[in-house]
Amino acid sequence: MRIAVMTAGSRGDVALTAALREVTTDRGYGERARALAVRLAGEDGVRPVRTALDALARE
Repeated sequence: MRIAVMTAGSRGDVALTAALREVTTDRGYGERARALAVRLAGEDGVRPVRTALDALARE
């Protein structure tokens, strides 16, 4: 996953537009988001959700 540092002005706008386009059209992002939603739906409370998100961030 690429993360762009954005600054004020058109360069940041272009980077944001590209990032949004990528995450909304790349099937991999959608599949990972659905898998995360399933995992989080089964959790009860904040700590398990945080643990799941931390584990996902390390992948």
